[in-house]
Amino acid sequence: MKARPNLDRTLKRPLTEAKRLLVHRERLLALDVGLPIFVIEGPSGYGKSVLAELWLSRHRQEGRCSWLSLDKSCGDPIAFLDKVLEAVGADVPRNEEAGIDGAAGRSERFDSLCTHLASAESRCYLVLDDVHTIAERSARLYLERLLTLTSSKLSICLTMQPFDIELGLGRLAGEGKVTWVQATDLAMTRDEVRELSWLRGRVLNDSQLDSLYRVTEGWPALTQIALVAPIEFNDELIARDAPGSTPLRDFIYKKFIQTLSADDKEVLWTLSCIGNAPISLLMSLNPPESKVEIAILRFRALGLIQNRDPEDSSIVCLHALIREVSSRVLLDHEFRTKTEILRDAAQWKWDNGQAAAAVSLALEAGPDLAELSGNWIKQLGFNFLFRTGQHQTLLDLIERWESAVKMLDPEIDSIAAWGLIFQRQFSVAEARLDRIELSSNSKLRDALPLQRAVIAALRDDFSTSRALAQQWVQSNEGRHSFEMGVASTVFAFGLKFTAEFDRAQVALRDAIYGFNTAQSSYGIGWAHVVGAMVLIQSGRFRAALAQIDAGLLRCPSSQGFGSLRTLLKAQEAFLRYERNELDRVREILAEALPLLSDQGAVDAVNVGYAAAVRERVANGDYGTALDMLSEGELIAQQRDFQRLYSTLRVERVLLLIRSGAPNQAKPLLQSINEGCFSKTTRQLLNARIAIADGEGSLARGIIIDLIACLRIQERQNRLCEALLLLALAEDLCCNDKASMKALGEALEIGSVEGYLRTFLDEGKVVMDMIERWLNLGSAAGRPAISLAKQLISLSETPSNPGAPNALAIVFNKRERQILALLNEGLSNAQLAQRCFITEGTVKWYLHNLYEKFDVGNRTALLRATREHGIKL
Repeated sequence: MKARPNLDRTLKRPLTEAKRLLVHRERLLALDVGLPIFVIEGPSGYGKSVLAELWLSRHRQEGRCSWLSLDKSCGDPIAFLDKVLEAVGADVPRNEEAGIDGAAGRSERFDSLCTHLASAESRCYLVLDDVHTIAERSARLYLERLLTLTSSKLSICLTMQPFDIELGLGRLAGEGKVTWVQATDLAMTRDEVRELSWLRGRVLNDSQLDSLYRVTEGWPALTQIALVAPIEFNDELIARDAPGSTPLRDFIYKKFIQTLSADDKEVLWTLSCIGNAPISLLMSLNPPESKVEIAILRFRALGLIQNRDPEDSSIVCLHALIREVSSRVLLDHEFRTKTEILRDAAQWKWDNGQAAAAVSLALEAGPDLAELSGNWIKQLGFNFLFRTGQHQTLLDLIERWESAVKMLDPEIDSIAAWGLIFQRQFSVAEARLDRIELSSNSKLRDALPLQRAVIAALRDDFSTSRALAQQWVQSNEGRHSFEMGVASTVFAFGLKFTAEFDRAQVALRDAIYGFNTAQSSYGIGWAHVVGAMVLIQSGRFRAALAQIDAGLLRCPSSQGFGSLRTLLKAQEAFLRYERNELDRVREILAEALPLLSDQGAVDAVNVGYAAAVRERVANGDYGTALDMLSEGELIAQQRDFQRLYSTLRVERVLLLIRSGAPNQAKPLLQSINEGCFSKTTRQLLNARIAIADGEGSLARGIIIDLIACLRIQERQNRLCEALLLLALAEDLCCNDKASMKALGEALEIGSVEGYLRTFLDEGKVVMDMIERWLNLGSAAGRPAISLAKQLISLSETPSNPGAPNALAIVFNKRERQILALLNEGLSNAQLAQRCFITEGTVKWYLHNLYEKFDVGNRTALLRATREHGIKL
């Protein structure tokens, strides 16, 4: 007989916190050759979690090691990503304001995960236990993305039962990133069965060992259960086919459950009803505490329960086979009913702040606890919708509730409709709204215009959203609430399109008042986003910057305001570009661009892309500028944002005109849907084309009529642009006096709002005109003269100041990530896939890096980083 192994593999702990003794399975660990993904696949009871524990222990000294137990609640992408962020040591958005827009909130979290892993100093080892529980849920997409992130900074071990859902593992295996351990590998060897028997306090002779191994065929769970009984096996007693066979159930009952004390059986029954449970919950349901302590000690000694998380012994899990049999054979004992236990356990979780888990437990009782679970859903609706952003969790609970009770409730319909709206499932949401309209609940019917206004706003249908929001505001006049904040913000957004800027500002003040009443920082942040849009549209750029600064103070980067920060930063980039602060523009866009494509506010997305495009053009990088436009146009088509698509096409027309290609600009302008951009924009572009063609009179005729309208609307930036074009048109017509007058007025307006690129982007011909204007000794005000001199000075400043100073080069996290991946020889497409950004955005980052080092390609960039001693 072999020598008895050393069993001292655990720290001494309280009885209910004793750590399991594990069989060392070196032959399986030897399969791990260092690839970033280690997959352990097999049915329940095949020792997947045990092997994962050993895998994690093996890497304890090499980096951060974390265990993440998955269940159905992790099917919500927000819940899943929050757990992953916590596991890898990244900042997790606070629950105070996690976001309304579901897509934006998920993107924010995943971007935080990417940047954290890129900047991590040591490798992270992460176990994702029971992956099959989210295989068919919406979190699966982010699990796939997480697996793609595995590299020298991240290794992942997956445990899962066999399932058919594709997680991208086939592709990753083809790339040489996956080690696979399957059920046939997990079957225990004869020596491992011997060691397990020692760990269970049983020393078997060869005959007993042969008998045990023959009837269990190395199945770990069955071996564990068999070791409970005396080793006098009858080969007929244990079936060799399916784990759920009747002989196996009978064996578990006769050799294990039947031998337990009445107290142990009661604890076992409670645990089989609940599933996994905190020990403190079991104690509250089965007093006195000593009863649970003794039962848990016995269950641990038999190896029939395990910790939900190996690092946390406070939550225990009953083995799946034991639970299945216990829930059946103990049903007729004189214990409390399953419904009573579920009710009390759910109440305990609700009282201890585990709202979603409480509802889920209550729903396991089906119709018996329908009233309780329905009331809880109604109570947690607002928080999950407007604060924590757990829209999918809420919708899952509602679906289960409706399935259990076989009925519909208008109030729950309304809650579900909001969740669907924020997930952009508009048609499904509208079906629920139609049902509410037919109900007798007048309060819920009164809310319909607001819900439909939000749908219209998210669809970028500003005229409909404005009308519906106004209807709701008028019918709820004097009411200060979160809903009033939403309605007033949507109303202000609609007013912007008809140039009713003062009314929009009044509506936004009402919105902030309503959000303040509800203490919603997220709502106030949204009001600042829309407020900045209104001010940009009116040309009040100084006030817009102040609005953005106020909004950013309301949206700290560490508390789940990433989507709002992105929208505010995109607008700030546009305004900083106008001020010619190009370095600042690049810094801002480095934060905003990765999340910009997932945002729903078209105006902010548009100006963000415009800033990125114009900044590249200002640096002579037309290729990247065109790539960024193509990227934005593709995103607009994918998300069905027709106005975004059209405005980016307009930006392309402007780029073609300014680069001297008006003949290409003409057909492109004619192809753009007129209903998706303003008449003012079309007139300005037609005037530009006429000027480029040398048709000064035609251009002047277009602009003079337009200027009169712009003066009435008080759109200062557009008026400044129109006056500048009028100056160019008059100059073509040799009307020097009229040209200088129009230019002087444009400079006066520009000096008030700090417009610089409006003049600089027109090129040398405008700079020559400004010099002539200065030489005329104009009687214009001092600010206009100062602006003119500043513009001349800026136009004469060389764009490349010289070689970079290594000490002065600063990288953001995304640039460091791209440099590190670039060092691995990845293409632009591969970089985009690993960073989860588009190829156009990758190119934008690369060209910024080229400029920092004054190089022209990636090879020179990598050489420069090495020469400067920069560690990647």
